[in-house]
Amino acid sequence: MSAVSTFAFSLFAFYVWITASVSAHVVVDQVTAPAGVNTFLSFRVLHGCNGSPTIGLRILLPPGVDYVVPQYKSGWKFSTQVPNPDENQTEIFWSGGSIPPDMYDRFEIETRLMGDINSVLHFKAVQDCKQGEIRYVDIPEQRSLPWETPDPAPSLRLVSPD
Repeated sequence: MSAVSTFAFSLFAFYVWITASVSAHVVVDQVTAPAGVNTFLSFRVLHGCNGSPTIGLRILLPPGVDYVVPQYKSGWKFSTQVPNPDENQTEIFWSGGSIPPDMYDRFEIETRLMGDINSVLHFKAVQDCKQGEIRYVDIPEQRSLPWETPDPAPSLRLVSPD
């Protein structure tokens, strides 16, 4: 990898990290993932909804995900559904547990992500709380600054599996 490519990758990773840190409250811990091979993703819920505990998390996986297997999470139930078979997307749900509003937790899956190398995948997320919900479904414009997208969907970039 050339010095310019390494710098560009580092700049992109920093952008994804700062976007997640400044704007979002549900993030995917990884900034990149290999295309076409099994990988583990960790979604972090950083706090509750305006003082209300988190009682569920929904993630809409990008098109082309071959499969998804959740890590066991004590006190939580996991389910999947295909909201629209024509769009080739799966929605995953965790429910039945509770995260205090001033604490964070992780929800992990094993999956295989398909797509073009260097493409950015967005995982639209909905954080269900005892009182209300927060929807992290906004897709940032290509040239927008991190703070210009109020509730960005968690995202990562596909890289070569080599």
